[in-house]
Amino acid sequence: MRPARLLLACLLLLIAQHGLAVESLRCVGSPFPYIYSEDGGQLRGVAVEVLDALGKEAQFRCRFEIMPWKRAQALVNNGDADLLIGPYRTRERSAAMRFLGLPFYLDAMLLYARSTPPLPDWNGDFSRLAGRRIGVAAGWSLGERYEQAKSSLALDEANTLEQTFRKLMLDRVDLVASNQRNAMVVIQQLGLAGQVLALQPPLQQSGGYFALANKWRDHPLWTRMNAAQERMVRSGQVQAISARYGLQFPGANHDWAAYLRQEMQPAS
Repeated sequence: MRPARLLLACLLLLIAQHGLAVESLRCVGSPFPYIYSEDGGQLRGVAVEVLDALGKEAQFRCRFEIMPWKRAQALVNNGDADLLIGPYRTRERSAAMRFLGLPFYLDAMLLYARSTPPLPDWNGDFSRLAGRRIGVAAGWSLGERYEQAKSSLALDEANTLEQTFRKLMLDRVDLVASNQRNAMVVIQQLGLAGQVLALQPPLQQSGGYFALANKWRDHPLWTRMNAAQERMVRSGQVQAISARYGLQFPGANHDWAAYLRQEMQPAS
């Protein structure tokens, strides 16, 4: 082969390889029950399965890491990691990272109280929480309604959700605010079934998302990932993965436009 033709062939090969390049992403998160955890040295959960499927379609692969939640958020905010696994969407977070358009799991945000009367008078109005000490896990958000209301709340932060429930039983806080999925696991681990009560209605329902670092905000990778995940959600594929872990996720006919509107509604 002549040198010019050989050079052209090499250039075409490089272009083809570049077009088919698979992005390697540093994907970080904390242990979330049923969503992202390590079991016997193996990573498992809804997030792992969804990301594996997304990667095949959108041409990326994850280098998974588990770490404290605050550190995971900071790494993505700073661009030192590429993808945050499972954050709830808020306006502040949406400015710091690029969320995919639809969640891949849903959580009910609840208040927990000791089951001994008198029970708190809660009807969904945040003003009724004035003066009550509310235990929360440090670095956690419960969604946009909570973010807008929390400056008026007496929050007591602990390093872990387990510590917030221990404080509740010692009367060091009046309530615990948490997503139901994590709280159920902690209540069982601490042997508190029957001793604490989830108050209704929920603070809100919040979706867990995948969020990319801002350096990917206008990159074709985000577009590919977003389109691939929307197909998985709307086809029922994410619902099927969730069901294997005992979680409920809406089916193919869910009104996602209505959900996304309520997710960002202001607190009352």
